[in-house]
Amino acid sequence: AWGGHRLRFLWTSEDCDVDATPEDPTNPFKPNYKKRLSRIWSAFSEYSEKNTLMIDDSAGKLDQHPDNHLHISEYKITDPQVDFLQDTALRDLSRKIEVVKWDECEDIREALGLLMAE
Repeated sequence: AWGGHRLRFLWTSEDCDVDATPEDPTNPFKPNYKKRLSRIWSAFSEYSEKNTLMIDDSAGKLDQHPDNHLHISEYKITDPQVDFLQDTALRDLSRKIEVVKWDECEDIREALGLLMAE
């Protein structure tokens, strides 16, 4: 939990829409998942584009909501015994997120813009 906020929703591939166009043209078998935030906003009335932040390693999944998307580097496994120890993307991100005064944000998109400008 950051600043007293708790994770309310975890979006897995089963919750995504699948676009007919492959995400990676070199791999036509890899599904092109899309995360439609309007589904969250319909299911949880207290959430909107002003207070929803999605963290994902794929820009394409949230291409309809770029202002609500915090993009991190893709996690690639080349050696399952070592890679997770060397991946620092989430740890580095958590340090940046902790300095934002989320309770003072009227619109998370503005805070995200400032966070990304650092």
